[in-house]
Amino acid sequence: MDFVFKKSENHTKKWDETYWFSSSFQPRKKQIVLAFYGESTVFDACEVSCPGCMDLYCFEYIVHGKGTLIDADNSRYQLAPGTMYIISPERHCRILVPSEQGLQKIMLGIANGTLLQMMLYRSQINSGELLRLPKESPAVNQFYHIGNMVKTGIVSEEWLSTECYRFLLLLSLSESAAPSNSLNFVSEYMQNNFQHSLTLEQLAQVAGMSKISFIRKFREQFGCTPIQYLINMRLDYARTLLKLPYMSVNEVASLCGYKNVKFFSREYHRRFNFPPSQKRYG
Repeated sequence: MDFVFKKSENHTKKWDETYWFSSSFQPRKKQIVLAFYGESTVFDACEVSCPGCMDLYCFEYIVHGKGTLIDADNSRYQLAPGTMYIISPERHCRILVPSEQGLQKIMLGIANGTLLQMMLYRSQINSGELLRLPKESPAVNQFYHIGNMVKTGIVSEEWLSTECYRFLLLLSLSESAAPSNSLNFVSEYMQNNFQHSLTLEQLAQVAGMSKISFIRKFREQFGCTPIQYLINMRLDYARTLLKLPYMSVNEVASLCGYKNVKFFSREYHRRFNFPPSQKRYG
């Protein structure tokens, strides 16, 4: 059996969208079935609603630009080139694209079924989190390969199912190959920005995870919560600065992200068992 894909285009001042929809697909429990392939470009500031589609899992990959994915519970995820995520049937979200940024993405819509669920079982991306995949990664190359197949118009159902299965397999291998220190970039972000006010929500966005998952995975890697790690980082730097004779406690507190000097002093005393005004050169 062959699938016939029909092209559908939608152009406005804000965005261009092109989809290739299968005109005859039927979900199958034991087969991967592709419903559509799509390409979307947002030119300027825009908010796009992304309601979950009945019995379809939409895989989306950011090719260019920036944006914010906001779930119904107001969880926020930063989108950047190389980001891949799923919009499942139960997921209702929206994407905000900032002014003068634009956003370009490609999409695969795969019908729900037993084999798909088996492939996504225990998957990070299936739990609503984001994956960071370089454009030359095997999974992304396979994504484009499927898109090129669909654009021909007529594709063998068996051939296309096999290629979609290969995509899901490569995606799972990309997850399993992720290094155990995958949150090191969050630590580096803290190091570069600890003088600013950083919230748990902001750090979870940087990591591309929900707050709960981020706290759990951060604790697994670093042995403490993200906020405690940030506090320790600030205080360690403060102790180094206080060894300089020309630095006052007020100046050090400000440079380390503390607006309240008394609060800084209490935190410092709790960490080192002496106030910042004493033993400064030891």
